[in-house]
Amino acid sequence: MLEDFQHSKDGKLNALAEEVQTRQPNVGFATFAELLFRHAAAEDLARYSVDNLMSLAQAAWDALQHRTPGSPRVMVADPNDVGVVEADSHHAISVVEALNDDKPFLFGSIKNALHADNHEIHLVVHPVLSVERDQDGNLTGFHGEAQHGDGYAHESFVHVHVEPLDEPSERAALAGDISAVIADVDAATADWPAMRDKLRQSIDAYRHDPPPVDPEILAESIAFLETIERRDFILTGMREYRLDGSVDDGELVATTERGLGILRDPDIKVLRRGREMVTMTPEVRQFLRNSDPVFIAKANVQSRIHRRAHLDYVGVKRFQDGRLVGELRIVGLFTSEAYTQSVEDIPMLRRKVARVIKRLGFDPDSHSGNALVNVLETYPRDELFQIDEDLLARFALAILQLDERPRVRVLPRIDPFDRFVSLMIYVPRDRFSTAIREAIEGYMAATYEGHVSARYITMPEGVLTRLHLIIGRRAGETPRPSAREMEETIGGMIRTWSDDLLAAAIAAPKLGLDRFKVAEWSASFSESYRATYTAERAVRDITILERIDNDTPTAILFFRREGDAPDRCSLKIYHKDSPILLSARVPILENMGFVVVNERTFRVKTPGDGVEIYIHDMTLAAASGAELDVPSVGEALQSLFIAVWEGMAESDRYNALVLNAGLGWRDIALLRAISRYLRQTAIPYEQDLMAETLNRYPSVARALSDLFYERFDPERPDEGREAAQEAVEATITAICEEITSLADDTIVQRFENLIKSALRTNFFQREEDGSLPDTISFKLDSGAIMNLPRPAPYREIWV
Repeated sequence: MLEDFQHSKDGKLNALAEEVQTRQPNVGFATFAELLFRHAAAEDLARYSVDNLMSLAQAAWDALQHRTPGSPRVMVADPNDVGVVEADSHHAISVVEALNDDKPFLFGSIKNALHADNHEIHLVVHPVLSVERDQDGNLTGFHGEAQHGDGYAHESFVHVHVEPLDEPSERAALAGDISAVIADVDAATADWPAMRDKLRQSIDAYRHDPPPVDPEILAESIAFLETIERRDFILTGMREYRLDGSVDDGELVATTERGLGILRDPDIKVLRRGREMVTMTPEVRQFLRNSDPVFIAKANVQSRIHRRAHLDYVGVKRFQDGRLVGELRIVGLFTSEAYTQSVEDIPMLRRKVARVIKRLGFDPDSHSGNALVNVLETYPRDELFQIDEDLLARFALAILQLDERPRVRVLPRIDPFDRFVSLMIYVPRDRFSTAIREAIEGYMAATYEGHVSARYITMPEGVLTRLHLIIGRRAGETPRPSAREMEETIGGMIRTWSDDLLAAAIAAPKLGLDRFKVAEWSASFSESYRATYTAERAVRDITILERIDNDTPTAILFFRREGDAPDRCSLKIYHKDSPILLSARVPILENMGFVVVNERTFRVKTPGDGVEIYIHDMTLAAASGAELDVPSVGEALQSLFIAVWEGMAESDRYNALVLNAGLGWRDIALLRAISRYLRQTAIPYEQDLMAETLNRYPSVARALSDLFYERFDPERPDEGREAAQEAVEATITAICEEITSLADDTIVQRFENLIKSALRTNFFQREEDGSLPDTISFKLDSGAIMNLPRPAPYREIWV
């Protein structure tokens, strides 16, 4: 793919050279056009036709013709003026150009400004050109690509394509940002020699007129200042302050000497007290009080030079005759060498690290000693510069212990003056993800009442990931939450559903689940299932799923969820091999007196053999609107559904008696069979009408069932049987007095008469093997024999 792009690029550049010769046979322009696109990424250049490239090169050449001497030329073009459309997307573009004297950090700083403003870069080129101009800034000579020592002025020509900026305000804002970046670069590079000279003066003063400071500390401070003077530090600004008053109540006041670099402007301050930018902070005052001659911290202002990061602030005390008289304030950025070289080679840090190693007392040649050195070497350098020795020792030991027992660890360092909180957060690598990071960041920002101003992710050796967060703050005292509480909260964030499942199984020992088998079950549940159910609910499901086999392919469970309305309950149907269609489930439930509110289906594969079991989770409401007492009727509901599902009982409107009258499926089958016999005796009412009557008067249905049991149940004592029947008959008579419908009254009377006319039955008999007989027989007082088909034994399973 890259070879194809490169081949296309070579062809386009050749075609562009030919087009230039045809349209404008100008040697300078031809050289410029080739130079402009020479180092463009081949895949970026592929977006443009040769005509587009010719147009862009001509516009850029025109822009090069004039520049006010000593001033940058910044342009953000209206996409309509550019008139170029990308071939792949057919989108217009805006062109951003910056022409300036070539200086260090210029291009990178401009590119960072584009990224900071969230502009997507489509193409970027930045040739450095050798030019000659007259005193008015007009181009009088173009000599191609700049060469060291060629004797011409060198200018950086930054040419960038971004998404179309249609609004003038957008283009003006971007031009302003780039101009500010260039101004900072100009100031820093122009004053760099002066800043180095002033830094040398401070070093010489410390060396030849030493202040009243511990010689060891002073030597380290001098060595540190020498390292930043030797380009281990990018100097961007410097200003001298005098101490007006005492250390305890005085103020630092800028001297009359102009600041250098970005601190040329006397109104620019790099420190903040609350929301106000100031010169003196409690942090600086504390520095002035202590014995250290050099102080390192983070400024509150971000750098626009080289990289977008908070400026490093180095405070250097100024002494006169051994008396503190002020401060030399230096701002800039540590170079990559300061972050990559060993801490043992960095003055001031090496002393701090050595004292921590000595304090913790590990043998340098031992495993723990070597591990401790590695902890300190890989500790964030910005933190090493700022953290005090006591806290560093405590944190280093805590990190060292993570190697022995990995776990979540939160190490918070609160800026003593409430500007920010630095958090070192260790999380198991296999649990770390973008979602987890965002959750942790949101939690920490809320906990410390601030915002995430920086994040750094590191994956050191071992099984942990380190997330280093900087939580910026604006006002008020920083909260000081318990580190243990934060660790527990993050532990909850990274805890997986599998972890919760195992914990739930352990917390329910009465269920007798094998913890190793539970771990295998964890992979059986889909993401949708995990998002729907708690681990506790899944553990209960496992106890049912483990009982599903060829002999017991179906199981059901009626239950109530917390928060269910009084007239609602839930039903789970577990079915092996295939899902049960809604058209098969819903009619059964509607005949049982329910309305189906909603349903969800989940597929589970059993561990090991991978048998598919479908879980249908349905929310049901009582059609009558009555309150459901699930603990009381749940077993009867489950038995009825299984009997119907396996073809052992019929599905009709009689089944609503399970809810309305609290009858079991056998009692319902008995009343249904009696209604069938009544139809054979030519009663003028249909089955459904008789079922509606019993459901309309559920107390009648219960009384009819009771009457049958009082007459024939062998478990009931003979003594008092007749009185009990009379009591039930009286109840039926009393209910009938309230019935206004002649049909309903007739139906009830016929049911009662048939039960009373029966002399004996085999309803309660058992075969030798304990099973029920195939038919139910009644002998009536008329001598007739009534044979009622009885459902065969069925497999029951409920939980």
